[in-house]
Amino acid sequence: MSATSRCVFLGWTDPFLPGAADWLLERHGRDLAHLVVALPGSRAARALVEHLARKAGSELVPPRVVTQGELVDALVPVERPVASRLARTLAWSRALHELPRAELEALVAKAPESASEWLRLAEVVRALHGELAPEGLSFADVARRGERLDWTEGEARRWSALVRAQTHWRALLERAGVCAPHEGRSAAI
Repeated sequence: MSATSRCVFLGWTDPFLPGAADWLLERHGRDLAHLVVALPGSRAARALVEHLARKAGSELVPPRVVTQGELVDALVPVERPVASRLARTLAWSRALHELPRAELEALVAKAPESASEWLRLAEVVRALHGELAPEGLSFADVARRGERLDWTEGEARRWSALVRAQTHWRALLERAGVCAPHEGRSAAI
């Protein structure tokens, strides 16, 4: 795949997707396999491929069409397959469940009792990680910054427990041969 990207203004007179299909076929012919085309959503992506197929017929080799959200993953290859959201949540559940009791108590007032309660806690931690990771921050980064902010002892213990859980969570994903999407992207870049 070429590392060059190009924005093209197709004008205002014709509908966008048929115009984009015409432009792609005129510039690149029917074999578009070497292209990555990003569109705002999956419905637009499907519609573009339909327009291309209608215009090029059975000789079409379609481009890789991705949504805006998939574009980074299409352009930045990661070393290992990306773990699904469910796999990441289950790994968080296990990592949290295996924390020493004192560290778990720094996170929650009462330890979860059922599998569904563990999954709810894991989902909260997964979401917190999902907020920090795109910014290039780990729980350890936040804990270090918190030390400079003169956090309370409770906050420091809470982030320390999250650091330990995140370390175990990463090891679980690595043993499974997968990576977290944000961390895989960061490592690739």
